[in-house]
Amino acid sequence: LGETGSVSIDPNPIDACVIVARPNRTGVPIMFEGDLFVPAIPNLPRGTLKFLVKSRLFSVLISDAGTVEILQAEDILIQEHPPERWASHARLMLALALGKLEIEIRPRARPNRIEFKIERIGQKLDHRAWKGWLAVCESVSDLFRLAAVPRDASLRIEDIEEEAAAVREAHALVTGRVKRISFKTGLVKIGIFNPVRAAFVTYAKAGGVKIACSAVVDFRLDDIGDSTMWTSVSITRGRARVLGGSPTDFGAFAEDAKAVVGTEIWLVHRSTDEVPAK
Repeated sequence: LGETGSVSIDPNPIDACVIVARPNRTGVPIMFEGDLFVPAIPNLPRGTLKFLVKSRLFSVLISDAGTVEILQAEDILIQEHPPERWASHARLMLALALGKLEIEIRPRARPNRIEFKIERIGQKLDHRAWKGWLAVCESVSDLFRLAAVPRDASLRIEDIEEEAAAVREAHALVTGRVKRISFKTGLVKIGIFNPVRAAFVTYAKAGGVKIACSAVVDFRLDDIGDSTMWTSVSITRGRARVLGGSPTDFGAFAEDAKAVVGTEIWLVHRSTDEVPAK
């Protein structure tokens, strides 16, 4: 997730501040709390003055010569934050990687604000990697919102990375972004009702938070030799719910999803260990 580094600061910060970053003047602001540090030595020669803006996740070192350096916090890998905070950090880093960012430093106790544009930074950032990481963080954040996970639920980076693919699949299902679902089973007696409606259920987790998701799917069934091909003809966005600690929670969610849809068929794409996928 970029370079890490350290900056030694002897004096105390001169002020607390709010860091407001935008990809352009009218862009949605990305905001972080931080501290502002300046050298205690007066009348430094031009080109040698530097000041530091330090937040929990990163630091920005700015010189009066116009150079900017971004350092990730040394302990960033073990920090815990809500998914939306990680998404904000990823938005900031993506904007930096693309070379388009306006930053405003708002000191808490001092009247003067510091504003500057960043078009070039001292290190190279991979914008594709940050774009992908942002997509993952946004999926986790929105899935938490849809499942009514408490807003202060916090995760480490590895918690998000560990099951990123499953989280993105679950988020796509519950938000109606899955275009097609198809699979084969043993031969099924199709009967006169074709397509058939099913409750399609899956599961994802991030850290200690487990979320069940469902959608309503209409399938067309086609016999192919000794098997049946199921192909979705419509997928309706569904719902998400946090699972508790009971081993029966996922099964109860699946049964409830089937009852809501009004069908006898429920298909499990991915489940907890207590409920076999079927």
